Amino acid sequence: MAPGVRGRPRSTSVSDLEEAAVELFLEQGYESTSIDDIARRAGISRSAFFGYVGAKSDLLWHDVDQALGRIRLVDGMDRAGVAEAIAGALEPWGDRVPWMLRETAIMGTDAVLRQSAFERLEPLVARVERALRVREGRAALPVAAALVAAVVSGVVEWSQDGRSRGPASDAALRAARTAAG
Repeated sequence: MAPGVRGRPRSTSVSDLEEAAVELFLEQGYESTSIDDIARRAGISRSAFFGYVGAKSDLLWHDVDQALGRIRLVDGMDRAGVAEAIAGALEPWGDRVPWMLRETAIMGTDAVLRQSAFERLEPLVARVERALRVREGRAALPVAAALVAAVVSGVVEWSQDGRSRGPASDAALRAARTAAG
């Protein structure tokens, strides 16, 4: 770092911004933290911030967005195949709980997460519906919605299970199997 320059080096990833944001959310709360605060903590400009993410709330969803991008679905899958694809996308988490699911009360992020959950997860429901359409017919949409809701609920419950929680992928599979009946 150059002499006289304080703080973090210039950010090079969304993960760096996420870390800066979480620090600030824990220190002063979500609502009291501005985009300028996050950019400053990360050592970048406000305009550079928007080169990485479109909104402050995007930083809460970073781990989930990455997992969503890893889900590989194809037409004609059955429920078990879809569940395995979703669980497989969670394998990199292992037993590490993403920031969005930790310390939400302290960070004050409960409301923003609830407000943005549908926007984030609706495209997955649509993808699952397409994958199931051949096997499920007209029931594909409600089955897809139920499957995604079950997995999300299972992962949220998993995040609160403490140190013996095991991998997120196992929790997702258990929840999906329960939903599939």
